[in-house]
Amino acid sequence: NSSTETNQHFEVFNKLEIYKNENIEIFVPLSYGDFKYGMQVMKVGYEIFGDKFKPIIDFMNEQDYYKFLSTIDIGIFNHNRQQGMGNIITLLGMGKKVYMNPEVTTYKMFIDKNIKVDSFKLFDINS
Repeated sequence: NSSTETNQHFEVFNKLEIYKNENIEIFVPLSYGDFKYGMQVMKVGYEIFGDKFKPIIDFMNEQDYYKFLSTIDIGIFNHNRQQGMGNIITLLGMGKKVYMNPEVTTYKMFIDKNIKVDSFKLFDINS
């Protein structure tokens, strides 16, 4: 959801790399946060996924952003702290599959409330 190291982008890329020859697109919001880190994310993303890597570097207005989120099939939130709640809740409300870092308190909160989220540690694009 941002250009921040706590999102652990490279760990996600490592897990997704086995799918790089599949019919996928990887959208990575990088429109705010640490610019230098965001440039590293883009460099590695393009190296691994080529034109399937789609960094989002410009802000969208609210209506366009919700329209964009409606096109997403899977949301991956591998933060090592609470982040991205607006995006997570919006995607869940749209019926999208969401994977989260199971060590984060928000993951545990969703599980406790019987809200379906999946552990990023168990990620499988085919499930």
